[in-house]
Amino acid sequence: MAVNKEPDLEHFLSIPWCAKLLNDPVFTITPTISRIRKGTTEDAFIAETLQTPDTIKAWTSFYKTPRSSNTLIEELHALLTLGYRINGHPNIAHGGFLSVIMDEVMGSLLYINVMQRVMSAQKTFTAYLNVTYKKPVPTPGTVLVSVWFREVTGRKCLIEGAVKDADGNVLTRAEGLFVGTQVKL
Repeated sequence: MAVNKEPDLEHFLSIPWCAKLLNDPVFTITPTISRIRKGTTEDAFIAETLQTPDTIKAWTSFYKTPRSSNTLIEELHALLTLGYRINGHPNIAHGGFLSVIMDEVMGSLLYINVMQRVMSAQKTFTAYLNVTYKKPVPTPGTVLVSVWFREVTGRKCLIEGAVKDADGNVLTRAEGLFVGTQVKL
């Protein structure tokens, strides 16, 4: 496990099923850039509004380490510990919140590839996001969000993803189309 500075790592290492994932040597832990407060209003919703003990208490992202530095990182995973202030119903996360999380983790997959210089992008936008709610997402609790590329064509990236519980049950699925990126390879 290659580790970059990630402030919430200790929290997830204290949860057995999360520690098992994070201690797998095939993964690289990466900072969740949208959780970092910036001097502008960029990412304020994730970095400020949703970064409290009662909204998203902790968030750590990780991906399978590519064999070479010029290889597309095809999947990104994020562990999130959720609090009650994101509820729509008692002890159940609001569906709109889940859409935000899926959009954010999908966008982070693109961002990591831009930072790895595998993709280039001046600005990337969500063209659409389709979310299917399979089962309630309980709160408080910890979930795994996984996203992956389904298709990359020119400036368009079709990304799929899922929110899963500790047992691997799919709670939410999503598909998003993002425009503005360009694969360099």
